[in-house]
Amino acid sequence: MFLQRYHTNGGLSRGITADEECLIKEKLAYFTSCSLTSEIEEAVIYLRNKRKIKLPDAIIAATALCSDLKLLSLDRHLLSVVNDSRKGY
Repeated sequence: MFLQRYHTNGGLSRGITADEECLIKEKLAYFTSCSLTSEIEEAVIYLRNKRKIKLPDAIIAATALCSDLKLLSLDRHLLSVVNDSRKGY
């Protein structure tokens, strides 16, 4: 599995208990973190030019495409971007 991590102000600890933060970090340890490469950056630009997609979604989709990983998401639009792009990317 992979996880595209985003760093936000306040990190994981905003609004959660220390126990919840510990549990989240424990679960995240099972994932592989992926860095943005120039290939992923180019794919982000391509996706943003070809599809109506927000930047965070484009980063997630491009990472899945370039890393040849299956994307698991409840976001049907994001899934369609990835599935359609696999056919023509």
